[in-house]
Amino acid sequence: MAEDFRHFTSRILEHWGAAVETDREALEALLPPELAARLGMAEHVRLRFSPQDRNGSAAAPTEGQLLTYGSPVLEKVLSLLTDKGTVAAVELQGLYLKQAAPGPEIERLFQPLNARGKFVSAGAAAVPYGIFNFRYTAVSDEKTEGLVSVALNGRSLAEVSGVAHRWHEVEWRERSQEEGPLASAHPVAAVYQRACRLAQGHISRTLSEFHHSRERRLGRDIQRLQEYYLGMAREIRARLQKKGLSGEEAEREEAKAAAAERELQIKVRDLEDKYAVRAQVSFVSFLSLAMPVLTACVSYQRRQAFRELTFFWNSLLKEWEALACEACGENTFAFSLCDEKLHVTCAPCSRPCSLCGRRFCSACHSQGCPACASVKQVKQKQERRINR
Repeated sequence: MAEDFRHFTSRILEHWGAAVETDREALEALLPPELAARLGMAEHVRLRFSPQDRNGSAAAPTEGQLLTYGSPVLEKVLSLLTDKGTVAAVELQGLYLKQAAPGPEIERLFQPLNARGKFVSAGAAAVPYGIFNFRYTAVSDEKTEGLVSVALNGRSLAEVSGVAHRWHEVEWRERSQEEGPLASAHPVAAVYQRACRLAQGHISRTLSEFHHSRERRLGRDIQRLQEYYLGMAREIRARLQKKGLSGEEAEREEAKAAAAERELQIKVRDLEDKYAVRAQVSFVSFLSLAMPVLTACVSYQRRQAFRELTFFWNSLLKEWEALACEACGENTFAFSLCDEKLHVTCAPCSRPCSLCGRRFCSACHSQGCPACASVKQVKQKQERRINR
């Protein structure tokens, strides 16, 4: 993460005319007077990206200003982008396309579970890729925030995660406004919806430790409250039993114990409100990449029906990309073709129904097994007739 910050910050400062040098721990920059004034910094500045030095100890203030999530320095740097566009288009250049026949590799890597394939053709193509950047903030008793990038193949809608972090390692040029980005094979809304769904999953996994930590602190605080208030109630009832109180005195003591238990419930609810997570995700930017790739077309037969699928050899990552399940959207190398519309589905989305054992396509029937749904509807109609 520190390396990403270092690269990001140096590019922004260089764009604004600063002379930048970086090392493993920090960045030093000589800022033009106008830029220094805008950032409220000295013309010579040293930025570090970790609160610790190389030995793991707390870094001294003399080692530079800290730039990390939520820091004032980061907000100042980000302010340089507020008047810049959130969409850009570039074209990757100088990438090698493999020459070997792709048929055997595709047969080895991809597993059709219920169809037979026949290689058709292969060729070079310029394919659009999209990198969507999102910012997330999660607030409980503590706060965490970060950036998540989602890279998609604009034709297959498969996620290609390595592209987001490696595209700038090769030669590229910015596409002019007249050229614009390469058109995707899918509507913009569908591509964006797919990116949002993937980003949600990435953010959930990223925040898992945040949630575990929150649960530990919440459990610890609830335990302390229970020890105090339930202990108080036990002491009152023990004293009541020991003294053998009865009548109004016993009722008063029992009321005190019940009040302690009610107070515990109120305090626990307050704690749960305090530790409740409020998350916010916002779109930051979009980068369109035009990349030369090797495409391979394979025709698959499912019973008497045929469907041609296109596979993509990514020239940046030097590997074949996965297919995207047309039901859940997850990447997969093992797939089925449904009987109704020949949807490409992963194994979980084409598994048998847990009730009747029949296989069904989750892309065609998102609500569940159609056979069981029909039986349920018939039973409901019969029950309504009987009730009449």
